[in-house]
Amino acid sequence: MERYVDLKAELAELVIKTEMARQAEIHDVVVKIREEVGKYMLEPRDIFPFLEEGRREVGRRRTVPKYMDPQTGATWSGRGRPPRWIANVENRDAFLLK
Repeated sequence: MERYVDLKAELAELVIKTEMARQAEIHDVVVKIREEVGKYMLEPRDIFPFLEEGRREVGRRRTVPKYMDPQTGATWSGRGRPPRWIANVENRDAFLLK
């Protein structure tokens, strides 16, 4: 029966050998790919259509302001923590935008 320590050492050796073989083959693969890309005049989007040039702006949609401070013109959508100018107001109808 093989010992755990021996198997772990063997595994470590195999991992190193595997990575060395991978590194040795990468150069040849890259050369072949570049030849084919040049021959067919391919663009990155032809191979990877999910990668768009530039970065799409992904974010939250802006919310429409619902309330406005008449003194400063500051607005609030009614979502999240209320700003100081409206936080302690019981009836917010006076600040509603029409």
